[in-house]
This record gives sequence, C-alpha cells and structure tokens, in this order.
Amino acid sequence: AAAKALGALDVPTPARKAMQAMAKVMTTTAYYL
Repeated sequence: AAAKALGALDVPTPARKAMQAMAKVMTTTAYYL
C-alpha cells in the first residue's frame, strides 16, 4: 500500500533509490529464506 501511494506521487531520486535498495534486500533475504 505504501509503495502504491509513493508511486502515485512524484518520487524524488533518493526515495526511488531507497525503494530499489529495499527491494534488493528483500530479494536477497528471500533467497536465504
């Protein structure tokens, strides 16, 4: 829900990079799980 709300707005570059980093962390943790 939070990602959808952020996507609706104009996302600044730092926020977009932070989202990409979070996605990378989630994918790497998913591999371990």
